[in-house]
Amino acid sequence: MESKSDHHWFEDFFEESDCGCVLIGQAMLEERLGDLIRLRILSSSETTKDFLDYLCGRQVGTPPPNPFISFKSCIDYAQGRKLITKPMAEVLRQINALRVVFAHYKPPRHMKLTAKQVNPITDLLPESLKERVAHLWPLAGEKSRKMNHSLPRQVFLVMVYLLYVEIGHLLV
Repeated sequence: MESKSDHHWFEDFFEESDCGCVLIGQAMLEERLGDLIRLRILSSSETTKDFLDYLCGRQVGTPPPNPFISFKSCIDYAQGRKLITKPMAEVLRQINALRVVFAHYKPPRHMKLTAKQVNPITDLLPESLKERVAHLWPLAGEKSRKMNHSLPRQVFLVMVYLLYVEIGHLLV
């Protein structure tokens, strides 16, 4: 069921390049996953809180304190603690790999999302999420098509949105 907030979420990406969509979308998923990890295992101990901030590199206003701490380590940790399923972890890893490609492409603003990049990720989605991609695609698509955004970009944004919502449901 679509809501007004669904439309608003997609509008935030209309002016972004494909590179911006990938980088921002991945960052949003990383932050949401860090929130899930903190919520599920955070105790009253400051030591635990400090460890989680270190693990997920989400200290406000500062970069991760260790160059080896990454979204990948948060995915691995969340999957290992059974906070997320293996299929969700695989999809998040693929999105992270796509982010790496876009983050290191020069000049990044000219790189476009392609079906060859997006289709393998959608193939990993559980069937229930694949059905929701088809249902929500028109929300991302109508205005996006008018702006000549590609179908892979639209599908990618719907996929990121659904993962963001799905992880959000785990926060409750």
